[in-house]
Amino acid sequence: MRTRYSREGMGVTWTLRHFSPMKAATTITPDKYSKVWTRNVFYNDFSAFVALTDNIELSGGLKNAFDRKPPRIPGAEAGGANFELSYQSAVYDVIGRTFFLSLRFHR
Repeated sequence: MRTRYSREGMGVTWTLRHFSPMKAATTITPDKYSKVWTRNVFYNDFSAFVALTDNIELSGGLKNAFDRKPPRIPGAEAGGANFELSYQSAVYDVIGRTFFLSLRFHR
């Protein structure tokens, strides 16, 4: 879900990313691991921009603002990919909170 408010020369955006519970793999059984399904995961991202002049725009943002940790999946505890378990670290935000800042010049 993405919500944006903007007016002339400025704006802010809030993005909510959701990953529903997923089964780590069909080969994992309750006998091997007590938690077969991941939990719901929500990530909140915020960004903003402001026009400094007619030709210069400053923008920045924060991804995973509340530093939500990825679910613990057997075989991928360090956040790495485990293809045997059909799990890829690209699904979840394994780095944690990150930010960006940019300055854009245009004609």
